[in-house]
Amino acid sequence: MTARDGIHGIALAIAAATLASGAATASDSVTDFARRDLLPASPSVTGGAVGGLVNPAAWSTVAGGELAFWWNDDTVVQHSLDNWGLSAGGQLGFSVERRTVPAESGRLRVYDYQVGFAAGNRIAHTGVAWRWSTGDDDALGRDNGLVLGSIARPNRFMSYGLSGLLSAERSHAVGVADLGIRPLGRPELTVFGDYSLTSKQRIGDGEWSAGVEIRPAGGVHLGARVQERSGTDELEYVVNLGLTIDRLGLHILPGYDDGGDRGTTTYLVRGNPPYRGLPFETWLRKRSGHKRWETIDLEKRTLTYQRGRWFDKKRVAWIDVCHQLERLRRDAGVGGVVVRLSESRIRPSLLWELRQELVACQEAGLEVAVHLDRARMGGYWLASAADHVVMEPRGDLEIVGLAAQRTYMKGLLEKLGIGFEEHRYFRYKSAAETFTRTDMSEADREQIGRQVDVIYETLRAEICESRGISEAAFETIVEERAIIFAEEAKERGLVDALGRWEDVRKWVKERGGSLANREPEGPHYDERWGKPPVVALVYADGASEMDKGFQGRGMSRHLEKLAKRRDVAAVVMRADSPGGDPLPAELVADGVVELRGKGKPVVITQGDVAASGGYRICTDADRMYTTPLTVTGSIGVISAWVWDDGLGGKTGFSADGIQRGSHADLFSGIRFPLIGLRLPTRNLDEGEKERMREGTMELYDGFVASVARGRNLPEERVRELAEGRVWMGGDAVERGLCDEIGTLPDALARARELAGLEPDEEILIEEYPPRPRFGLSTARLLRMSSFVEPLVGDEVEREEYAWRYVRMLADRPGAPMLLVPPEAIPDGWMDW
Repeated sequence: MTARDGIHGIALAIAAATLASGAATASDSVTDFARRDLLPASPSVTGGAVGGLVNPAAWSTVAGGELAFWWNDDTVVQHSLDNWGLSAGGQLGFSVERRTVPAESGRLRVYDYQVGFAAGNRIAHTGVAWRWSTGDDDALGRDNGLVLGSIARPNRFMSYGLSGLLSAERSHAVGVADLGIRPLGRPELTVFGDYSLTSKQRIGDGEWSAGVEIRPAGGVHLGARVQERSGTDELEYVVNLGLTIDRLGLHILPGYDDGGDRGTTTYLVRGNPPYRGLPFETWLRKRSGHKRWETIDLEKRTLTYQRGRWFDKKRVAWIDVCHQLERLRRDAGVGGVVVRLSESRIRPSLLWELRQELVACQEAGLEVAVHLDRARMGGYWLASAADHVVMEPRGDLEIVGLAAQRTYMKGLLEKLGIGFEEHRYFRYKSAAETFTRTDMSEADREQIGRQVDVIYETLRAEICESRGISEAAFETIVEERAIIFAEEAKERGLVDALGRWEDVRKWVKERGGSLANREPEGPHYDERWGKPPVVALVYADGASEMDKGFQGRGMSRHLEKLAKRRDVAAVVMRADSPGGDPLPAELVADGVVELRGKGKPVVITQGDVAASGGYRICTDADRMYTTPLTVTGSIGVISAWVWDDGLGGKTGFSADGIQRGSHADLFSGIRFPLIGLRLPTRNLDEGEKERMREGTMELYDGFVASVARGRNLPEERVRELAEGRVWMGGDAVERGLCDEIGTLPDALARARELAGLEPDEEILIEEYPPRPRFGLSTARLLRMSSFVEPLVGDEVEREEYAWRYVRMLADRPGAPMLLVPPEAIPDGWMDW
C-alpha cells in the first residue's frame, strides 16, 4: 500500500465514521470547514487552491500552483472588508481567512489558517493539512485539527472527493463527500453535488448542495447551485458568473433566498486556475501589432536528447525545444523566434531537425533570426534557414567542404605484437578494416563516399536556396576562400548584419516586437479529468550492450512493462545506435513486437546513426522515420579474433595454466593490467574458424529474415541491399528500408494517429530512461561522494565510441557482432 492509498483510506474512514454517527442532537460547535459560500462548485470539481479549503487534495489538481483571493459584501462595520480569504496551493498549500459576525458587543472576528501538502497523478490526489484558528475562535466554536482529503478522477466523466476534519481538542469530526459528473466527458457541462455531516448529526441530518455549470466558451463560466441554508430548513440559491482571461479569473457568486431576495455576494479571484482562459494578451498583441518574440538559447550549450532535472545549464533537451516551437507556432501573439547559436554543440541529425522546425515556424507566419559568432559548415547550414542572420563583428565561417577519413592501426598492432584476424563474409561490412588494413577498401570507399556526397549536397543545396546564392558561387567560397571573416560574409550575402546580442534585441524592437520568453502554461487538469493517454518516448541511444550503451537488458524489461500498461497508447523510440552485441538488439526488437501484439503502435525516429544492431531494433515498428543525414542499414555481421602475437614477450608478461578440453584456452591468456584486456595466446585453428563462420552466417540469415518480415520485402531483395552496406536516410527510404523522412514531432504525430488520438488531444509524454537528476558537470563532482552516487546514476560517464568499439571486439573475441566502425559515425554523435 502506498502513502497515497493510506491517506485515501483514512479520509474515507473519517468521512464514513462521521456519516455513520448517530447522536440525537446536532453539534453545538459549528466550524466553517464544510461551508460552500465561496466555491463555484463542489470541492473536487472546483479544485485548486479554492477547493483545497475543504479538501486539501485539491491543491494538487492544478499544475504549477494557484493563488486565490476572495471577499464578500456581508459587512458588520460599514465600508469595511470584514470577510476575506487568501489561499495558495500546489504541492504545498496554505490559506488564511478572516470571518466577522455581529455580536451584542459589536462583532466577533476569527482568523482560520490551514497549511499542508498534497500529491496526485491526475487519477488520484491526496492531501494532508493542519487547521487552526486565532481571535475569537472559542466564541465562534472553532476546532483545531487534522484535515485529510482524497480526490479521484478515474476517467474524463467523473470526479469524486472525500475529506474530513478530525478535531484535536475533543471527540468531534466533520466529513464531506462530493461528486461531479460530465456527461460529455468535457468541461462544457458539469453536474455536481456534495453532502456534509458532523459527528453529532444523524446521517439524514447533514447539509447538501447540488448544481450545474456550463462553459459555452473557454474562460466563460455560467452556473447555479441550490443548497440548504446552514441551521435551517430553507434553501439558498447561488449563481456562478465567471470570466477567466489568460491566467486570471473572476467569479461573482450572488446568493438568493427562497423568496428571490438577494443575500450575500461573494467575489472570487483565481490566479492560474486549473482551466483555460480567454487568450486576451494574444488578441491584444495581434490587434496592436506589437508581438512577443522568444529566444532559443543554445549559446555554449549542447542540444541533445535529455538534460538533468536539476542544475543543468549546459544541455538542452530536444523534446523541450520541440514543445516550445510548437507552442510559439500556435500563439497568434508571437511574432518570431531568435536562436542563439554561438559555441553551441548539436548532433548532425538534430541540426537537420531543428532546421526543419524553424522552417515550419516560418511557414506558420513567424520570423526567424539567428545570432552566432563562429560556425563550421553544419552550424552555418542551420543558421542559413533564418530570415535574418546576425554575426559577431569578429566572427568567422569555416566553409571548407566535407571530408571523412579512417584511421588504420594494422602497423601499430604489428609493432605491439597483437594479432588481429578479420572474419569478413560480406562485401561492405568493413567494421574491422581499422585493424587489418593500411588504406580504405573499394567497398568502404564506395559507401563512405556516398555519405560525404549526400551530406555535402544536402547542405549546399539548402544553403544556396535559403541565402539566394548560386551553387557556383558556393563552390567558389569552398575552393577559393574556405574561411570567411565577418565583413566578407556580409558582402557575399551569407549573413545579413554584423552585431552583438544587444543589436539583435534592438532589431526586434525596430520591428515592433519585444524579446521576452514566457513560461509555458502547464496542463489544465480541469480541462480533462482523469489521466491523459501516455505516449512513451524511449531513447535507444548508444551502442548495443546489455548494461551500458542503450542498456538492452533494462530497456527490454521496460518495453515489456509498457506493453502491459493500459494507460500507454503508443510508443515512439529514438534509435541512435551503431549496433554492437546482437543479444541486446534482439531483446529490444522482441519488446517492439510484444508492444505491437498488445495493440500499442510503435513508431521509430532515427537519429545520427541507426545501423547494424541499431537498425535491427527498428525493423519491426509500425512506422520508421529517418533524416537525410542519418547513417542506417548495415545489414550484416562481423567477427574478429584478437590474440597475443608477441606483446607478452615484448612487455615481459607471460601466462601459464592447466586446461581440460582442447578449446579451453580460447578465452584465457595474459591479462594486461591498466587497460583491463585479456588476450588469448593463440589464433583460431581451421575448425574453430569454421565454427565461427557458421555462427556468423546463422546470425546473418536471421537478420535478413527479420528485415524481410518487418519491412515486408522479399528476402532476395533484402540480401541485395544487405552485405553490410550502410545507407543514408534518403537512400534507405527509396529502397524500402525506412518509410519516410521526418522529425521527432512527425513521429509523435504519427503515433497519435495510429493510436486513434485526436491531433489536439492532451497526451503525457513519458521518457525512458528517466532524465538524470543532475547535469553532467555537477554529477561528476557529486560522484566523488558514494552517498550521492544513487542520485546520479550510470548515465553520467560515457566512453568515446571508438574505445567502446575496440573493447567490444576484444571482450568477445570471435563472437559475431552487429556493429559499424567509428568512422561511420557522424562527428558529434556522442556529444552531450
